[in-house]
Amino acid sequence: MSIKDPKQYAAIISGKILEFLERAFPNTISVDELSRLTECEPQLVYDFLRDLYSRNLVNFYDNGNNWIRNIINHQDEKTHG
Repeated sequence: MSIKDPKQYAAIISGKILEFLERAFPNTISVDELSRLTECEPQLVYDFLRDLYSRNLVNFYDNGNNWIRNIINHQDEKTHG
């Protein structure tokens, strides 16, 4: 499947990153591991993680080398759809 729309591609990869982080919770996953799982370059994965971080969906440890899914309370779920 070829995805030509960059926004669609970004949404798919961001969704996969979140899915992998949710499955791993409460453990962290490294950028390198997420890169392997999503078949994307590490820098691209890091860029997606920074976007997710800006939306308070993920958090990082070890200077951004390892990431974890933020678990939000029920009231906040509506703002993070």
